[in-house]
Amino acid sequence: MLVKLARWLRLFGASVKEVKYRNDKMILAYVRRHNTTLLTCDRMLYQMARKRRINCLLLPNTDIDNQLSHVFKTLGGVPSINTLRCTMCNNRIKPVSKNFAKMHNTPANALNLNNKFYYCNICKKIYWYGSHWATIRKRAQHIKQILSAEAIKGSPPLPRPH
Repeated sequence: MLVKLARWLRLFGASVKEVKYRNDKMILAYVRRHNTTLLTCDRMLYQMARKRRINCLLLPNTDIDNQLSHVFKTLGGVPSINTLRCTMCNNRIKPVSKNFAKMHNTPANALNLNNKFYYCNICKKIYWYGSHWATIRKRAQHIKQILSAEAIKGSPPLPRPH
């Protein structure tokens, strides 16, 4: 499962569902039913999807930066930080007041240092711009640099998923 990739794609604003099925046929049926694109490192699953003409993208079984850059290079777009989705469940998150965040056990330090908070009504998770955002911004910048370097090399674009 590509849980880490899914969370990072959500941070960049993509709607990403994690399929909990273990059976390949059930995974493919889910992807077809929801008319979405399957992201996988599993070559056999990828080949099954292609035979069934299901949109799919075979990812390198490498680090998260290479996977993210592969997704953006193939499917298009540029990584930009977006706080619209819960990184855990994909639900849209909503802005909430500092008082609301306080009532939901947000750490005192986060309350002291921030005025903007977001809430997922499914996971009941509070989000805020903490020190971890420096790491998130750094990763987004790194992905952009990878994409730029590949574009400068003049490498041909990757084929679109089928």
